[in-house]
Amino acid sequence: MEAYQSTCLVTGVRLENVLEAAHIKPIKHKGDDNIFNGICMRADIHTLFDSNHLKILPSGEIKLTSEANRKENYEHLPSKVVLPDFVDRQQLDWRIKYY
Repeated sequence: MEAYQSTCLVTGVRLENVLEAAHIKPIKHKGDDNIFNGICMRADIHTLFDSNHLKILPSGEIKLTSEANRKENYEHLPSKVVLPDFVDRQQLDWRIKYY
């Protein structure tokens, strides 16, 4: 959370009690528990990420499933984010290919 200055990477929300640290490569798949393998996300965005309704490409581009991208759901999310330099882009690539 400190590495992201308590700010959701996707939405920019800065309300600490709704933010979570999301693992890019889950621990159950031998992902590390460190800042290189983590992204600060609002709780609902974290759930979208873990359920594969939201994917973040190594370029920072955001891809939503057609269901998540509906107007009444998350259509308003940005199409791209600026990833911090410390984020392990290989882990993001792994997640897209295998998770």
